[in-house]
Amino acid sequence: MNVLFASHLFPNPAQPLYGVFVAELAAALAERTQVTVVAPVAWRPGFGREKLPHEREDRGVRIYHPRRIPVPSPFHRYRWRTYVGALNQLPRKTGWDVIHSHWIDPDAMAVANWHGRLGARLVATIHGHAALGLGLKGRKSRNVQRALARMDHVIAVSSELRDLLVHDFEVSPERISVRFNGIDPKKFSFQDQSQARGRLNLPSQAKILIHVARLSIEKRHTILLQAREQGGQEDFHVYFLGEGPLRAEIEAEVNQRNLQNRVFLKGGIPHGDLPAWFAAADLFCLSSAHEGCPVVIQEALACGTPVVSTRVGAVPDLLASCDGIVCDGESPQALAAALQEAFARRWDRPEIAERGGRRSWTAVADDLLDIYRDLPPR
Repeated sequence: MNVLFASHLFPNPAQPLYGVFVAELAAALAERTQVTVVAPVAWRPGFGREKLPHEREDRGVRIYHPRRIPVPSPFHRYRWRTYVGALNQLPRKTGWDVIHSHWIDPDAMAVANWHGRLGARLVATIHGHAALGLGLKGRKSRNVQRALARMDHVIAVSSELRDLLVHDFEVSPERISVRFNGIDPKKFSFQDQSQARGRLNLPSQAKILIHVARLSIEKRHTILLQAREQGGQEDFHVYFLGEGPLRAEIEAEVNQRNLQNRVFLKGGIPHGDLPAWFAAADLFCLSSAHEGCPVVIQEALACGTPVVSTRVGAVPDLLASCDGIVCDGESPQALAAALQEAFARRWDRPEIAERGGRRSWTAVADDLLDIYRDLPPR
C-alpha cells in the first residue's frame, strides 16, 4: 500500500516541535507500509526558511517540504489554493492508494481539489476543533463541510469530535471512526523523580506542576495562573513548557501577580527531553478550552505523572480516577479545587505509568491500516 500524508502540521528543521504527533504516527506506519509525507512550508525572503531541505528522510519516511505562498489573515479562506500549488510540486502526482490529511483547512480542502488525488481513497483525521476551523468562536465553514463530504473516511480523535461531525457537519456516522492517539513507550516511561529533578536542576523539595502546550488563547494559561492564586495554602511551582503568540502577555501577567519566583516560562522543550520533565513533576495540568486527543496527557501518564485537566475532547476517555482528576467547568475556582485535591492525594506512579504506556503509536498504526483496508474501492 502506498500512503501519502498531507499535513502542514509536521515538524521540519526550522520548527522541530510542530506537529510531532503526526511525525510519530508516520514513522510507526512506515514500519508496515510505504509512507510519504507532503508538508508545505510558507516561503518569504529573509524569514530563515530558504535553507530548509525540499526533500528529506526520517525513520523510513520520505518527506517533502514544497514552498507555498503565505496568505494574509483576511484571506485565509483562500489559503488552500496555495496548498494545491504546493502539492503540484511533488515528483509523483499519481498512484497513491490512500491520501490521508491531518487537518481540514487547508490540507483536506487542498487534497479534495488536487488532480493528484485521482484514484486514491481519501481519509482525514480531525485532531481538534481548530482542525475544523472552529477555534473559540465556533463558526462552521461551508468549505470545510464540502471537504469533509469528499472524504471516503473521517477519523475523530474523541467521541466529542465524532458527535460534532455528525450533528454540525452532517458527516454520516458510518464514515467516521474514533481512534485515540498514542505514545512511544521507548521514550515515555517511568523514571525516578529525584534523579529527573537533578538532571533538570529543579528544586528537590518543591511541589512542581508542569503545563506543556502552545502559548495560545485556547490553552487558557490565565485560568491556571488564577487557580494557583486561589489554591489556599497550597504552594507550588508552575513551569510552562512551550512557545506561542501569548508569551509576552503571560510574562506580563506573571510579573503583575508577583509570581516570578513561582512561575517559570521555559520555552519550547525538545520532544526527547519531555520524559524527564514529566518524571520531575508532581502533576501535569491541562487547562484548555477545547482539545482533541491531547498526546501530552498520554505521555504524562506513560511517565507515571498524575494529571489534572479540564473536561475537553478525549480527556474523560483517557483519564481514569486513579490516574488524575477531570475538572468540570471553566472557572479558576474549580481548577484550584482540583489541583488542591490532586496535590493532597497519594498517587501510585508506577501503576499510572503501566496503564499509560499501553496505547502505543504501533497500535495506532495497526488500527489505521485496518481502516485503509476496509475502504471501498474507487
